[in-house]
Amino acid sequence: MKRFAYILAAVLLLGAIASCHKDKPAPSPSTAPTITWEANESFAAQEISPVLDATVQVAAEEGISTLQITVKQMPVELIGVVNAWISIDNNKGSSSKAPKFDLLKDSKAVKQLVDSKVLASAPTSGATSCSLNLGRLIDSMTENQVLTNKSKFTFEIAVTDSEGQSLTKTATFNWTSAPEITLSSETVALTKGWNTDVKATIAAEGKIETLVVSFGGASADHAFLAWVRKRTVDEKTEVDLVSEADAATAFGFPSADAVSGKTAVTLNFKELLSQVSYEMTSAETSTEITVKVTDQLQKTTSATLYITHSAE
Repeated sequence: MKRFAYILAAVLLLGAIASCHKDKPAPSPSTAPTITWEANESFAAQEISPVLDATVQVAAEEGISTLQITVKQMPVELIGVVNAWISIDNNKGSSSKAPKFDLLKDSKAVKQLVDSKVLASAPTSGATSCSLNLGRLIDSMTENQVLTNKSKFTFEIAVTDSEGQSLTKTATFNWTSAPEITLSSETVALTKGWNTDVKATIAAEGKIETLVVSFGGASADHAFLAWVRKRTVDEKTEVDLVSEADAATAFGFPSADAVSGKTAVTLNFKELLSQVSYEMTSAETSTEITVKVTDQLQKTTSATLYITHSAE
C-alpha cells in the first residue's frame, strides 16, 4: 500500500512540474531598432531649402548601445570644418575617409551638435530614443561657406541596441544654388527718348516660382510711379510677371509662360524707360527698380536698378 502511495505521489509531482513548465510563458522576442523620417518616409534624396524638414527619429526599445552619424559625402572643403568638431582621431575624415560622429563616446562632437540644435540633448547609453535634425547639421557645417551648385551631402545613421540588433539608414541632400540676377548696369541716367538696352538676366536652377518687379524709393519720380500705377493691378507699384500676365506685357516684359518654371529669363527695361522718359518731372529724382525672384525651392534673390533723372 505504501508503495502505491509513493508511486501516486511521484506521478502527481511530475504532473505538477509539467504543468509549471507548460504555463510558463515563452520569452518575448526583442524589438529591433527603428530609424524614421516622418516628412520623408522613403528616405528619398531631398533638396536643401528654407522649408526642408529633415528631423530623423531613432528608437531602440532595448536601449541604445551605439549611435553614429557618418558623413559619407560632402564638399571636400568642409572636411576641416567637420574634423574640428571630432575629438576621436580615428573618426576624423580625409579626402579618402568619411568623418564620423560617435554620439555616445565623443563628448566634443556631441556638444557641437547640441549647440547647433542637431541634438536636443546628449544621448545616453540605454536611452530608447534620440532625435536628429539633419537640416541643422547641414546649416552648421555650411555656415559662412560658399557652396557650389549641385553640392551633395550624404549621412549614414547607424544604431545598435543592447541586444546587438543593428540598423542603418542613409539620408541624401542636394544643394541647388539660389537664383542669380545680373544687371547690365546698376545705374541709368535717364534722358528723354531713351533707346538703349538695360537688362536684368536671371538664372534660377531651382526654377522660377515668382518674379516681381517693383518701383519706388525715397526720392522716386512721382510721374514715373503714376505711369506704373496705370498699368498694374489695383494701381500698385509692382508687377508679378507670373500671376499678372497682362500687366507684365504692358511693361514689355516676357509672358507668364516664358517665366514660370524656367531656369533662365532676361528682362529688358528699354521699352519701359523709353515710354516713361517722356513722363518724367523736371526735378532731380532717383527711382529704384527692384527685381526679386523666388524659385520653387523658396530661395530668393533681389537686385536693384537705379534710374536717375536730372532737372532740365
